[in-house]
Order: sequence, then C-alpha cells, then structure tokens
Amino acid sequence: MWAEVSPRLDIETVVLDECVLKLSDRQQTLVRLRYSEELTSGEIAERLSLTAANVRKILDRTRDALRRCVEANLRPTGDAR
Repeated sequence: MWAEVSPRLDIETVVLDECVLKLSDRQQTLVRLRYSEELTSGEIAERLSLTAANVRKILDRTRDALRRCVEANLRPTGDAR
C-alpha cells in the first residue's frame, strides 16, 4: 500500500516546495516562521511588528494560494476546472 502512496507524496512535496518559492518574500517568511520554527501567530506578530490577527489573515490567504497552486500543478493535463 505505501509503495503506491509514496510516489504521490514525493510529487506533492516537490510541487508544494515549488509553490512556496512563488510566494512573496513576506509570505515565505511567515510560512517559515509558522511551520519550520513553529512560532505562534502572536510570536510572529511580535517579531515582524504586526498584529496577531494580521498574521493569521496573511497565513490564511497564503494557505489558500498554496492550495490553489498545488491543485493546479497536480491536475491532470486537459482537466479544465
């Protein structure tokens, strides 16, 4: 079972990495702080002189952009959605 799933996960990881590189520098910084450094919205806000609510909103929009990018890049050719 995992042999069938593993190649798909590898492709998804590569696509996600490519999509992250398409983000603005600010978005990339927020993603790194949240998911690599595991900081809270409040901690990120303090570090970047933003409000926690603003950090959450930017991350929400960034996750939406990443989802759309990944889905578009994983969609089979010819699938016009």
